[in-house]
Amino acid sequence: MTTLASSALALVLMAALVVLARIDLAQVLALLANAKPLPFLALVVLTSLYLLLSAEKWRLVEQRLAPGTELSRRLCFAFTGIGMAAGQILPMQVSTALTRAIGKRVLRGTGAVRSAVATVFEQLFDFAVSILCGSVSLYVLWSGRLDVWFVAAGSAIVLCLLLLGPLATAAMTPVPQPMVVGPAPTGRMARFRRAVVESGLFEVRLARRLFALSVVRFILLWLMAIATTKTVGLNISAVQLAATLPLVVLASQLIATPANIGVNEGTFAAVLTGLGVDLETAAQFALVNRVLVAAAALIMGAIGAILMQSAAAKDAEVVTAP
Repeated sequence: MTTLASSALALVLMAALVVLARIDLAQVLALLANAKPLPFLALVVLTSLYLLLSAEKWRLVEQRLAPGTELSRRLCFAFTGIGMAAGQILPMQVSTALTRAIGKRVLRGTGAVRSAVATVFEQLFDFAVSILCGSVSLYVLWSGRLDVWFVAAGSAIVLCLLLLGPLATAAMTPVPQPMVVGPAPTGRMARFRRAVVESGLFEVRLARRLFALSVVRFILLWLMAIATTKTVGLNISAVQLAATLPLVVLASQLIATPANIGVNEGTFAAVLTGLGVDLETAAQFALVNRVLVAAAALIMGAIGAILMQSAAAKDAEVVTAP
């Protein structure tokens, strides 16, 4: 029932966008039919790099949690690509965690829960970058000063990177032992604090690497949006796209509809319109971006499946070898 309700909500949101923006669907289809191949190829390449960095973040966290049990970079990319393809039906963060956990269970026979935890943890850094940039975007929407977005967002990221060291060090500080002789504190916060310290996840070097990779992923996401506009020839500036993306990413955390259909498109259209793009163009971009990114994601999923099959075949050869 919940699935039916969320699917119905997605249809209602998409229909509302088409009606409110007075979109001619024939024109949207014409934009897709006349898509330029080179910018679309750039979109596919950028998508592969975007996935590669996500896979590397997952591998780094797994390596910290259980050294020696992490998958190879090729398999990390494979399962991340399959997760992105599945994210065209399921919410992206859910599909990625699910496919990684299943893949780890199938190939290693264990570690599914740890893999899901590692996925959630590495995604927190993407969320942090979106919060920083999204705060600047909200200021820009309120003030109308779009020209300050790059400087303000860059400054916020640099400041966060500088503060990350002290914050991570504080998180990794061992829990002080009580002065009174007796059992260690057993409260939830005390147990959580000890678990954080023992996991090593907030080690300064790891935290900075994950944050830096998330920043680069955001830049790639921005370049992917630019590639979409070039593919179909829509007139939207690079700074308008940059200011819109963090709010779209934050809206996608709602998980209100399958693959966030309708939610992403509505956020794209609303924010771009607030930044000076006419509603029809903004809505057209939201729709064609959904189609083109889905196509790139399916390509990544196919590549991931091929890589996974190749790895499984090699494992089979090792097992059957005399």
